[in-house]
Amino acid sequence: METPVTEAPRPFDASLPAASRQLQVIATTDAGTRAALLEARHLARRLRFADIVLIVPRIASSTASLEAPETEAATIEKYRGLASVSGVDATVRLCVCETVRDVVRWMVPRGCTVVLGGQRRWWWPTPEQRIADLVKRSGHSTVFAEASGLR
Repeated sequence: METPVTEAPRPFDASLPAASRQLQVIATTDAGTRAALLEARHLARRLRFADIVLIVPRIASSTASLEAPETEAATIEKYRGLASVSGVDATVRLCVCETVRDVVRWMVPRGCTVVLGGQRRWWWPTPEQRIADLVKRSGHSTVFAEASGLR
């Protein structure tokens, strides 16, 4: 399974800002997130990135009440477990926001590489492909990991 790189990620360079040495993974579906974490693990080893950050978007309207802290803690633990099973030591960040665009704007540092995973279609982009396009248009190096074989 070949993972297309939209823009070539940069190898680790200690002189770069800390954000540039991080791989950001944006959680999508369970299978897509697993594929992205596996690809991030591969890229981190090959290109010697310093850290992997898993961003978990939780879309909520501005009028919606926030969930109980226990629910949010359970969500974070779920994604920590997913990262652990994938063999990735990742920092998990839960982002409560109105749109995915807010996640990219406020949570993804400039100059970093972003990995996303999901299904791929050629005739009509999937939601995951649309998020990857948004990230790329925002000026980030973007890697899309196909999740076709993962369940």
